[in-house]
Amino acid sequence: MDENEGVGASEPGQEYDVVATAPKRRRWVGPFVGGIAVGALLLSVVWGLSQPKGPGPGALFQAAAGTGGTTSSAAATFTMLGTFKLYGTSTGTSSMCHGSGGYSDIADGAAVTVYDAAGKVTAVGAITQPSSLGVLGCTFSIVVPNVPNGEKFYQIEISHRGKVTVTADDAKAGRVSLTLGN
Repeated sequence: MDENEGVGASEPGQEYDVVATAPKRRRWVGPFVGGIAVGALLLSVVWGLSQPKGPGPGALFQAAAGTGGTTSSAAATFTMLGTFKLYGTSTGTSSMCHGSGGYSDIADGAAVTVYDAAGKVTAVGAITQPSSLGVLGCTFSIVVPNVPNGEKFYQIEISHRGKVTVTADDAKAGRVSLTLGN
Protein backbone atom coordinates (compact mmCIF):
# COMPACT_ATOMS: atom_id res chain seq x y z
CA MET A 1 0.00 0.00 0.00
CA ASP A 2 1.32 3.28 -1.07
CA GLU A 3 1.98 6.04 1.39
CA ASN A 4 -1.06 7.95 0.22
CA GLU A 5 -3.12 4.90 -0.47
CA GLY A 6 -6.25 4.49 1.63
CA VAL A 7 -6.03 7.92 3.14
CA GLY A 8 -8.56 10.26 1.72
CA ALA A 9 -9.24 8.02 -1.26
CA SER A 10 -11.85 9.32 -3.55
CA GLU A 11 -12.02 6.65 -6.23
CA PRO A 12 -14.42 3.72 -5.95
CA GLY A 13 -12.92 0.56 -4.63
CA GLN A 14 -10.18 2.23 -2.75
CA GLU A 15 -9.83 1.51 0.93
CA TYR A 16 -10.09 4.03 3.65
CA ASP A 17 -8.16 4.04 6.83
CA VAL A 18 -10.42 4.35 9.80
CA VAL A 19 -9.04 6.61 12.42
CA ALA A 20 -10.83 6.52 15.74
CA THR A 21 -10.95 9.91 17.32
CA ALA A 22 -12.20 10.66 20.77
CA PRO A 23 -14.93 13.27 20.96
CA LYS A 24 -13.57 16.71 21.72
CA ARG A 25 -13.80 17.48 25.42
CA ARG A 26 -15.64 20.66 26.16
CA ARG A 27 -13.19 22.49 28.35
CA TRP A 28 -15.73 25.12 29.43
CA VAL A 29 -18.11 22.67 31.16
CA GLY A 30 -16.04 22.25 34.34
CA PRO A 31 -15.55 25.94 35.04
CA PHE A 32 -19.17 26.65 34.11
CA VAL A 33 -20.55 24.08 36.56
CA GLY A 34 -18.11 25.27 39.23
CA GLY A 35 -19.20 28.87 38.66
CA ILE A 36 -22.84 27.90 39.04
CA ALA A 37 -22.08 26.10 42.31
CA VAL A 38 -20.09 29.04 43.71
CA GLY A 39 -22.82 31.49 42.63
CA ALA A 40 -25.52 29.40 44.30
CA LEU A 41 -23.46 29.21 47.49
CA LEU A 42 -22.91 32.98 47.56
CA LEU A 43 -26.58 33.63 46.86
CA SER A 44 -27.66 31.36 49.72
CA VAL A 45 -25.21 33.05 52.13
CA VAL A 46 -26.41 36.54 51.18
CA TRP A 47 -30.06 35.45 51.43
CA GLY A 48 -29.44 33.85 54.82
CA LEU A 49 -27.74 36.95 56.20
CA SER A 50 -30.55 39.21 54.98
CA GLN A 51 -33.27 37.31 56.86
CA PRO A 52 -34.65 38.74 60.12
CA LYS A 53 -33.26 37.28 63.30
CA GLY A 54 -35.34 35.55 65.92
CA PRO A 55 -38.09 32.99 65.65
CA GLY A 56 -39.43 32.25 62.21
CA PRO A 57 -43.05 32.46 61.10
CA GLY A 58 -43.76 28.95 62.36
CA ALA A 59 -42.84 29.89 65.92
CA LEU A 60 -44.97 33.02 65.72
CA PHE A 61 -47.99 31.04 64.51
CA GLN A 62 -47.46 28.48 67.27
CA ALA A 63 -47.31 31.22 69.89
CA ALA A 64 -50.48 32.82 68.53
CA ALA A 65 -52.27 29.48 68.60
CA GLY A 66 -50.89 28.64 72.04
CA THR A 67 -49.14 25.49 70.86
CA GLY A 68 -45.61 25.25 72.12
CA GLY A 69 -42.82 27.76 72.38
CA THR A 70 -41.69 29.72 75.38
CA THR A 71 -42.90 33.16 74.36
CA SER A 72 -44.08 35.50 77.07
CA SER A 73 -47.67 36.66 77.05
CA ALA A 74 -46.68 40.32 77.58
CA ALA A 75 -45.06 42.41 74.89
CA ALA A 76 -41.87 44.25 75.73
CA THR A 77 -43.36 47.62 74.74
CA PHE A 78 -46.72 49.25 74.07
CA THR A 79 -48.03 52.42 72.45
CA MET A 80 -49.36 54.92 74.94
CA LEU A 81 -52.51 56.65 73.67
CA GLY A 82 -54.61 59.38 75.23
CA THR A 83 -56.03 62.89 74.94
CA PHE A 84 -54.67 66.30 75.80
CA LYS A 85 -56.91 69.37 76.11
CA LEU A 86 -55.68 72.96 76.06
CA TYR A 87 -58.18 75.41 77.54
CA GLY A 88 -58.18 79.18 77.26
CA THR A 89 -55.59 80.66 74.96
CA SER A 90 -55.76 78.87 71.64
CA THR A 91 -56.34 79.90 68.07
CA GLY A 92 -57.10 78.33 64.74
CA THR A 93 -59.62 76.29 62.86
CA SER A 94 -60.62 72.73 63.65
CA SER A 95 -57.59 71.06 62.01
CA MET A 96 -55.10 73.86 62.71
CA CYS A 97 -55.82 74.51 66.38
CA HIS A 98 -52.79 75.44 68.51
CA GLY A 99 -51.85 77.34 71.61
CA SER A 100 -51.17 81.07 71.54
CA GLY A 101 -49.38 83.56 73.76
CA GLY A 102 -47.76 81.70 76.63
CA TYR A 103 -49.03 78.41 75.20
CA SER A 104 -47.53 78.84 71.71
CA ASP A 105 -45.43 75.68 72.24
CA ILE A 106 -48.62 73.60 72.24
CA ALA A 107 -49.24 72.62 68.62
CA ASP A 108 -49.47 69.58 66.36
CA GLY A 109 -46.24 67.58 66.80
CA ALA A 110 -45.22 68.99 70.20
CA ALA A 111 -43.13 66.48 72.16
CA VAL A 112 -44.59 64.06 74.69
CA THR A 113 -41.91 62.57 76.95
CA VAL A 114 -42.53 59.47 79.06
CA TYR A 115 -40.42 58.80 82.16
CA ASP A 116 -40.15 55.67 84.30
CA ALA A 117 -40.61 55.67 88.09
CA ALA A 118 -36.98 56.71 88.58
CA GLY A 119 -37.40 59.75 86.33
CA LYS A 120 -35.43 58.32 83.38
CA VAL A 121 -36.74 59.06 79.86
CA THR A 122 -38.11 55.83 78.40
CA ALA A 123 -40.02 56.96 75.30
CA VAL A 124 -40.84 60.05 73.25
CA GLY A 125 -43.91 60.72 71.16
CA ALA A 126 -46.07 63.68 70.15
CA ILE A 127 -49.46 65.30 70.38
CA THR A 128 -51.26 65.00 67.05
CA GLN A 129 -54.60 65.53 65.35
CA PRO A 130 -55.51 68.96 66.72
CA SER A 131 -59.20 69.73 66.92
CA SER A 132 -60.93 72.91 68.00
CA LEU A 133 -63.18 73.02 71.04
CA GLY A 134 -64.55 76.34 69.79
CA VAL A 135 -63.87 79.25 72.15
CA LEU A 136 -62.88 76.80 74.87
CA GLY A 137 -59.59 75.66 73.30
CA CYS A 138 -58.10 72.65 71.50
CA THR A 139 -57.91 68.92 71.95
CA PHE A 140 -55.07 66.67 70.74
CA SER A 141 -54.34 62.95 70.59
CA ILE A 142 -51.34 61.67 72.56
CA VAL A 143 -49.30 59.01 70.75
CA VAL A 144 -46.12 57.58 72.27
CA PRO A 145 -44.80 54.36 70.67
CA ASN A 146 -42.35 51.89 72.24
CA VAL A 147 -43.09 52.58 75.91
CA PRO A 148 -41.39 49.77 77.87
CA ASN A 149 -43.56 47.52 80.03
CA GLY A 150 -42.71 46.75 83.61
CA GLU A 151 -43.42 50.01 85.45
CA LYS A 152 -46.16 50.49 88.07
CA PHE A 153 -46.63 54.08 86.93
CA TYR A 154 -45.31 56.51 84.32
CA GLN A 155 -44.69 60.24 84.30
CA ILE A 156 -45.78 62.12 81.19
CA GLU A 157 -44.68 65.59 80.11
CA ILE A 158 -46.17 67.62 77.24
CA SER A 159 -43.57 70.03 75.79
CA HIS A 160 -41.89 71.47 78.92
CA ARG A 161 -45.05 71.78 81.02
CA GLY A 162 -44.16 69.51 83.92
CA LYS A 163 -44.66 65.83 84.66
CA VAL A 164 -48.01 64.21 85.39
CA THR A 165 -48.13 60.71 86.90
CA VAL A 166 -50.42 58.02 85.47
CA THR A 167 -50.82 54.36 86.40
CA ALA A 168 -49.45 51.67 84.14
CA ASP A 169 -52.97 50.25 83.72
CA ASP A 170 -54.32 53.59 82.49
CA ALA A 171 -51.31 54.12 80.23
CA LYS A 172 -51.70 50.70 78.59
CA ALA A 173 -55.49 50.99 78.25
CA GLY A 174 -55.39 54.38 76.48
CA ARG A 175 -56.97 56.18 79.44
CA VAL A 176 -54.41 59.00 79.62
CA SER A 177 -56.27 62.31 79.80
CA LEU A 178 -54.32 65.50 80.46
CA THR A 179 -55.38 69.16 80.51
CA LEU A 180 -53.64 72.52 80.52
CA GLY A 181 -54.98 76.03 80.90
CA ASN A 182 -57.95 77.67 82.60
